[in-house]
Amino acid sequence: NMLAWNDSYLDMFNYPTGVIQVGMPIKDLLQYNARRGLLGEVSNMQEEIDKRVHYMAAGSEYKYVRKQADGRVIELNGSPLPGGGYVTTYSDITEYIRIQDALKEAKVELEARVARRTKQLEVAKQEADQANLSKTKFLAAAGHDLMQPFNAATLFASMLVQKTSGTELHTMSEGLLHSLNSAESLLTSLLDMTRLESGRLTVQKSHFALDDVLAGLVNEFKIIGEQKSLTLRYVPTSVKVYSDPKLLRRIIQNLLSNAVRYTESGAVLIGVRHRSADKIDIAVIDTGPGIPENQLQDIFNEFHQLDQQHNQGLGLGLTIVERISQLLVHPVRVASQTGKGTAFSITVERSFETIQRHAEVVSDKRSDSVKLLEGRRILVIENDEQISSAMEALLADWGAQVMVARTCDEALALNSKPDLMLVDYHLDHGETGINVVRQLREHWQQAV
Repeated sequence: NMLAWNDSYLDMFNYPTGVIQVGMPIKDLLQYNARRGLLGEVSNMQEEIDKRVHYMAAGSEYKYVRKQADGRVIELNGSPLPGGGYVTTYSDITEYIRIQDALKEAKVELEARVARRTKQLEVAKQEADQANLSKTKFLAAAGHDLMQPFNAATLFASMLVQKTSGTELHTMSEGLLHSLNSAESLLTSLLDMTRLESGRLTVQKSHFALDDVLAGLVNEFKIIGEQKSLTLRYVPTSVKVYSDPKLLRRIIQNLLSNAVRYTESGAVLIGVRHRSADKIDIAVIDTGPGIPENQLQDIFNEFHQLDQQHNQGLGLGLTIVERISQLLVHPVRVASQTGKGTAFSITVERSFETIQRHAEVVSDKRSDSVKLLEGRRILVIENDEQISSAMEALLADWGAQVMVARTCDEALALNSKPDLMLVDYHLDHGETGINVVRQLREHWQQAV
């Protein structure tokens, strides 16, 4: 039965005066509220009333939220009293529910906007990645065709340097050759990057003597260093390593190139030191300007250049060093002190395999007037007209009888077996130099 209530309860449900009285059965009040539609939408009103009365009689706590016909949302909390009896509180939570619904709608809308924006960014990224991939694939695939004009021009320039020796055109010829070599070096760097990005640069590790790689590089850069009055010191080594000789050579070539380029005076040292029983470090040390400590990591970024006065390159040399070293699993380290110099080192796995060394080629001491290839018949198979013309001129200048063909069929049509063959790998219509050589050897029944 009803014992007590407050005015807020009467106002909340707009009870007429005198309807609620002390001692009024709870069941009668619930039935009255049901007729007014205050119990909300339920399928069986009598079951709902009996359930409420049962909660109170059993002293069970309950919490319930219902929406009124006028749109208000009421929260009911029922609890038993310690000394007997039951109390029910009613709270108008309409505004709270409105704010909660608004937040839910805002959250849904925000999630939808984020999803739409994310989708747009994903599409934009996919388009950018596809464009970059297409560019990378194009450059990687077209590398051979891009390099051929440089190779032909370099051959012609080299012959021009030889033929103008002792004349006033010699300096201009050397300048032309140097410019072509610089342009070829830039293009090679770009192609290396595209091959690395496209995954077309594959690793082919083998066991070899490290000196076979280092000695040639030292001889190459010693000439460049002498032009700057730099001393290039090399400590010969007998150590053998397990790596990809071409890719390892590319790493050391880039390190030496940077060392010679940025060192104005002093020396560049290249040598080997033992790191452990199965590892060695190849070190390239210079007396150049050094690298500030806060830029030691930035130097490996693409197109990063420390000194704009020496920006002959693209800033890709050390990027290529890092990428190839990661491909080979050869860690690269750098230490530098501003004003004193820089030391790069690369850790390589040692090899203890027995390696068959080729006999050293004895240099020809004959007079320059004697033709190097006098009386030799040489077949050049090359699909690029500029390259074939340059090769033909160079070999003829060395005294050779030169035959030129673009395809295997043209070579067979010559009806003449050469002493030597120079064959390009990439020929027309997907044909490769290896297949052409195989067919020609089968035709001649001799391994030319």
